[in-house]
Amino acid sequence: MKYIHVLFILIFLAPALANAELWAFQEKTFVTSAVGEKIFHHLDSTGRNNLAASDSTLAAVWEDNHLSSPQVFVAVKGISATSFNKVIKVSTGGSAYSPVIRPYNKNSFLISWEQDNQIYIATLSYLNSKAILSKPLKISQDKIAKHATVVKLADGLALAAWSRKKGRRMQIVTTTVEINTQGVPVKAASPAPIDRAPPREDQLYPTTSINNGLVTVAWEDRRTGHTALYYSQTKNGQIFTPYRLLNDIVQKSPDYGRGNGITRVAIASAGKGKVVVTWMDKREFITGYDIYAAESNSKTNLFGKNQIVQDTLGNDISQWNPTITANKMGDVIIAWDDNRDDTSDIWFSWKTKEGWSDDFLIDPASGEGQQSAPSIAIDKNRSLHAIWIDQSTEFGVTKLLYTSGKYIKPK
Repeated sequence: MKYIHVLFILIFLAPALANAELWAFQEKTFVTSAVGEKIFHHLDSTGRNNLAASDSTLAAVWEDNHLSSPQVFVAVKGISATSFNKVIKVSTGGSAYSPVIRPYNKNSFLISWEQDNQIYIATLSYLNSKAILSKPLKISQDKIAKHATVVKLADGLALAAWSRKKGRRMQIVTTTVEINTQGVPVKAASPAPIDRAPPREDQLYPTTSINNGLVTVAWEDRRTGHTALYYSQTKNGQIFTPYRLLNDIVQKSPDYGRGNGITRVAIASAGKGKVVVTWMDKREFITGYDIYAAESNSKTNLFGKNQIVQDTLGNDISQWNPTITANKMGDVIIAWDDNRDDTSDIWFSWKTKEGWSDDFLIDPASGEGQQSAPSIAIDKNRSLHAIWIDQSTEFGVTKLLYTSGKYIKPK
């Protein structure tokens, strides 16, 4: 009888143990000291790629107007350092927005952004506590180009994508960018659309990921009269697979549009050849947006069943701004902001064998005030890093803050 009782207790506790929080977070710190009245910080890159970790370096990019006009900035630090180094101005034009940053080599990064309606790329290296930013290279050729994203394709080669104005509509295009042995972008191929047909409706917010040499590009598309997510894949940056639908199409009712209400896809590469995407989905239109995800099959590279990410305690309120990170060990983590505790806080969940874990707060990004627009990255030691926008009130002064969480191995 004793063993039966012990077995019952273990079975009862198993879900709780599986859902115990796996990261212990440090106190929050400033990413930038540029704070004050009428200074506003934004983390609104496509795919929410405002934070990236290399072997021993962490880098954050954002846009703010502390120099009067909106400009793009980057801050770097060692992975284990408690604070970021001096902020570096990235953009060089009249105004700049929506920067993304991705790992390139051991301690270097790719940065892409929108500047004066064009797309630019640069590299950032970090060695002996010194950050060096390359000369920027303009890679777009149209009058209007927005929503930059970039990913390393191979040594000496990156793939960039963005949305350009084609006639009256926006169209997703890609290009490959050569990077010389000094780590400087030197030449870009002519941009080409993934879908060669003229766009019937807007194609927006592309995001990219690479796994086992296969690049996946996902984006928002309105060709069917409502917003849906499509994706296409390439191994060489030139030949793409036919685009496919990524999300389920759910007609909510005759009175509330043709589709779910989908927006802002984010993507990450996980272990064993899998790619995982997340997005905001309003298929339950009464409660607003939920966070959904889907993962690819490592053999077919096709995305499978749509999965709801947040737990039941979050089902009656809206979730916003999903961001995702993953690693080769198979960790997949999604974070977002919602106000289930009457303030806007940063929550996160991770993939388990049984599905998505319970939701947990990133404690330093919770409490009084408004915490929103997170971006996260996981490093080789499984530490989880996060940046977000903090406001004491909804329309108050913004602060750009950071925390890291040390991985706690389950007992």
